[in-house]
Amino acid sequence: MSDPVTAADGHTYERDEIEDWFFAHSTSPLTNQELPSKDLEPHSMLQKQIHDYHRQIDPKYRERYLVF
Repeated sequence: MSDPVTAADGHTYERDEIEDWFFAHSTSPLTNQELPSKDLEPHSMLQKQIHDYHRQIDPKYRERYLVF
């Protein structure tokens, strides 16, 4: 996961994947319930944790990706 977002169902998804899902659906992929909105909110805390993890295990990660 590199760009986590939270959807109206309160679950976190990879942005590209949930956008693809929303292209054909207006429901949650986990509950199949209709969502009130297709708006996505960045999950900044999780994204920072993911970047921190990658920086720890891969010294060249910092050179390849924008870090906070």
